Amino acid sequence: MLFNKKLAALLLFLVTLSSQAQDNKLFSRKNLASQYATVGIGGGSSHYYGDLSPYSSPWVGIYTNVRWNGTVNYTRHLTPKLSARVSASYIRLYGDDNVYASAYKKNASFRILRNLNFRNDVKEIAISGLYNLAPQYGKGPNGRNKYMPYALFGVALFGHNPQALDVNDGVNKNTAWVPLKPLNTGGQGQIGAKKPYSYVSVAIPLGLGVRYKLNSNFDIAFEGGIRLTYFDYLDDVGADSYPDAGSFSGPLAAKMSYRADELFEPKSGTNRITKFINASLDANPGTSYLDPTTDAKQAYPLTTLRGTDRKDSYIVTQVTLNYVIGRSIKCPPIR
Repeated sequence: MLFNKKLAALLLFLVTLSSQAQDNKLFSRKNLASQYATVGIGGGSSHYYGDLSPYSSPWVGIYTNVRWNGTVNYTRHLTPKLSARVSASYIRLYGDDNVYASAYKKNASFRILRNLNFRNDVKEIAISGLYNLAPQYGKGPNGRNKYMPYALFGVALFGHNPQALDVNDGVNKNTAWVPLKPLNTGGQGQIGAKKPYSYVSVAIPLGLGVRYKLNSNFDIAFEGGIRLTYFDYLDDVGADSYPDAGSFSGPLAAKMSYRADELFEPKSGTNRITKFINASLDANPGTSYLDPTTDAKQAYPLTTLRGTDRKDSYIVTQVTLNYVIGRSIKCPPIR
């Protein structure tokens, strides 16, 4: 249902774009004479929402899992209102139950017991329409406004490969990142379970930005937006039960699926015993589970769902430097 709404919104946008193009006589001599293009490069921050950073507390997710992105783009300015852009971005996403629980105490015991983490390097190709939110009085590249706010809406294809830090022994610095999809940590592919998820999916970019004219050749743009997806495994966590350890193809898959029994936090290497005791008491009042290596399955049973079926998304902020190509290439005179 959510995907159908996104698809309907995209179709509505394309119809609106087509209508605007016709109303503005996109291919009229006047508009063709004033069209120009830019190429840009930039980067900024990235922020993930999903099972390890829920929508219920969006501001916490913004600052607890900040990572980075880089982007290049080509933009064709078609009319005083409309532009079309093709962009390629490399976006790192990150989430950690323990980091989130430290910042947000609500439901922290569940996250401390679950003890999951991930990172995901998303490779994104997007086609977007840009709509100027202020009047453009001049023509062509020389008629650009000093400031121009704009909105964007598009469609993106992304590839991804979630990873998680291996089990930490509390002594050596843990730097080993393990690819999770081949392990089917949620039991994907097993009898009665979901099919393995894909390395490729689709997102709907929505955003706002402002361009600032530096000089006749360069603009700088500040932009922020969200990528809505119909996908639940950017973090490798969905509404799946924990499979029995014996159902996995090997011990690595089993230990990366159920991590409540680890003695040390994967990223920090901090001993989990005190946090585990407090979290297990909060989740199971009247109990006395003292050691994650022996009591985890009582404090956090295998029947617990690893996550929810709420789809994942991510936010990107970007600062890009754009070079104005101009309307045409001037050929040298023939002598």
